[in-house]
Amino acid sequence: MGKDSSKGKTFKESVKYYFVDSELIGLSKELASHNKNMAELQNEKAHVGAQFKERATKLEADISMASRKVSDGYEFRMADCFWEFYWKKGKKNLIRLDTGDIVLERDITADDRQMRLEEDINDSETGEQPA
Repeated sequence: MGKDSSKGKTFKESVKYYFVDSELIGLSKELASHNKNMAELQNEKAHVGAQFKERATKLEADISMASRKVSDGYEFRMADCFWEFYWKKGKKNLIRLDTGDIVLERDITADDRQMRLEEDINDSETGEQPA
């Protein structure tokens, strides 16, 4: 300070500070640690994102299935059934055992006729009356 100047009151101000080598080494280690933590977090995010996507896909499928059931009003289930034959008409009906409902009506096939013929032959050999 020269003769033409005077010193004012001291106060704090943000000014540029240059790090010394030991501080730069410490900051470099801190930076490396943050980068490692960020990579781990991104990997975790990808894994969690995949889990959420999998859950969302399953829920979409469940919603679609439930929606179809509500919209259609039915679904297919296994039920005990039997064929009832009307030989003169050439028709057969698939009957549900639990409800007695006719599920399906079809034409009698050549295989059906052959099976009846074989049953009739077996019945005649055992002495039983054909149905």
